Amino acid sequence: MPASDTAPGDEMERQQLLVSLQRFMAELPVDERSLVRLRFNDGLSQRQISSVLRIPQQTVSRRLKLAIERLRRRFVLQLARN
Repeated sequence: MPASDTAPGDEMERQQLLVSLQRFMAELPVDERSLVRLRFNDGLSQRQISSVLRIPQQTVSRRLKLAIERLRRRFVLQLARN
């Protein structure tokens, strides 16, 4: 459904989730935050990130997994409080 067809409550919830994501991203360690941005904002593969940052692909994979898990836990905690 296009954004223009969403109910006002749905759009407000989406905006709240985006604000939460930005806040949670800011709480990540810098190295994890940059990996998440390169992967999901810039669309780079783990191999490309490895090349750009000059770190082993296994390190990229491990740090991305950790960062995503941190974000997931923060969202779960937020949902539990609401």
